[in-house]
Parts: sequence; structure tokens; C-alpha cells
Amino acid sequence: NYANNPVGFSFGAHSEIVIPYIDYYGTKEQKKKFIPPMLSGEKIGSLAMTEPSAGSDLQGISSHAKRDGKDWILNGSKVFITNGHMSDVSVVVAVTDLTAKSKAHGVSLFLVEAGMPGFQKGELLQKVGHQTTDTAELFFDDVRLPGESLLGGEEYLNKGFYCLMGQLPRERFGIAVCCTAHAEYMFELTREYLKNRKAFGKPLANLQRTPNGRRGVLDPVYASMAKSKSSSLCYKIANECVQLHGGWGYMWDYQIARAFVDARLMPIFGGSNEIMNENHRPGHRVQQIGEPANETFSSCKLTLITNGTSGC
Repeated sequence: NYANNPVGFSFGAHSEIVIPYIDYYGTKEQKKKFIPPMLSGEKIGSLAMTEPSAGSDLQGISSHAKRDGKDWILNGSKVFITNGHMSDVSVVVAVTDLTAKSKAHGVSLFLVEAGMPGFQKGELLQKVGHQTTDTAELFFDDVRLPGESLLGGEEYLNKGFYCLMGQLPRERFGIAVCCTAHAEYMFELTREYLKNRKAFGKPLANLQRTPNGRRGVLDPVYASMAKSKSSSLCYKIANECVQLHGGWGYMWDYQIARAFVDARLMPIFGGSNEIMNENHRPGHRVQQIGEPANETFSSCKLTLITNGTSGC
């Protein structure tokens, strides 16, 4: 239920994405200041990475921070930020070395707290689906950040891109789990509907030529491959489940209609599948700080059988 519910994205962004950044890369002072209140729920976190003009392309980031004595001056904007409107602290991705040969060598992460002068939150974005999830724009206009706002301190200056590459697999594999849960949820909705809905005196399951099984295998690959494959499968299942509901599947009062809309986000969220496909193409690999570059996860087999059960 947690993985399938859109509200789970808010919880997951806070506890499974933002907190690990601080725990893994933060200084002792940063961990002491932020992690206890974030674990207790007193403070909510967000990851501010996506930009209006950059989308999933991390190397297209234009938000930047310049030194001013011991402080940093942050300018730029972010969009589609989960928990953005209600967050108390945001891990913000910004360019700190404009002369670097690539953004991979000149990006840093900052801890920006709500209420700082120049930091404004936009209104909640009106999405087609996942309407219970807080998604907002963030704006930074000459936000003065103390030196201790640099995540990890000087040790991680201009190494933000590698920090992101070290943590994004966690996010993308989490999305893969959510996709599997969402697909199972839609499968069960449709199975019950076909069993109970009758036409010509018989259950629809006995009349329609529904497939006996759907099988797909996830081989041991990077988390980007898991995200790409599972989100595509999730949306495919959503589309087929709506079709099997007939006209009622297009009615908003039916759960399958809302589930279908929510499923459409999966191939986009956490990095579009087009970007994921680039990430796992041959020869494309980014060294992660403190972690082996060839980390993989266990093989997972997803089987959906119309007249049985589903599992992973």
C-alpha cells in the first residue's frame, strides 16, 4: 500500500532520498542539525534538482552559486520538486565552477532552509495524476547561504554530480519497486472486475479473450534499467487494465482510471526513460564516490497471470 499510494512518494522522497544525502555526504554538524528533526518528522526535506530548461539532463543545470567571502550567493529556479512546497530544508543542486570543462566537474549541493531571504516557493503544481503529492517550483534570488550550507563542506565542493550519481540509483530502484506495486494493484482491480462483471449471463473473464499470462524478466543491471523496464511495464499494464474495464475504465469514479493516470508519471519520474536508456547503454558509466561503479541488484521476475496471482 505504501509503495502504490501516491502519498508514499512524499514519504519516500523525504526518508529514502533526502536524508541519505545528508547522512552519506554531510558533515558532522550538518548531520546533527538536520537528521534528528527529519527523522522525528519535525522537518521535511526535498531534493531540488530538476530545472525548467534542463529536465532530466543534470549537465544542463543553470542554477549557480558564487562565493562572497565565506558565504555563497545562490540564484536559479527548480521545478517538479516533490515536497517542495512544505519542505523545511532542500538539497539544492547548483553550478559552483563556471569554468569547469563539464558540469560533472563543477556542481555542488547546498542545504537551503525555508524562510531564507530570497528563497521563494511557488504554488502547488496542478498535475494530471498524483494529486495528493506535494509538487512545486522553487525560486532562488540572491539567496545568501553561510559556508556551512555546502553539503559535505569543502571536501565535496564541485563534486555534487558524483554525489548525485551515487544516490540516484537508490531513487530509481525505489521507483521500480513502486511500479511493481502499482502494477499489482491495477492487476487485482481488473481481475476482480472481470470476475464480477457479467455480460450475456457470464463473467467477462469467461467471454473475453484475455491473455493467460504476462511475463517479463529483469536481468541483473543498473537501477536505471530496473526503473526503465518496470515503469514501461507498469504503464502497459495500466493501459490494458483500462481496456478490460471497457467504458467504465474511463470514468473518474473508478479506481482504475485514477491508477491509469498515476501510472503515466512512472516513465517520466526520477529521470525519463529516455535518459535511463542512455545511462545503461554500453560504455556509459559514472564513477561514484565511495561506491563501486559496477554495483548491481538481484534479478527480479515479475509474473502476471490473469486467473491467478501476481508476484515479484
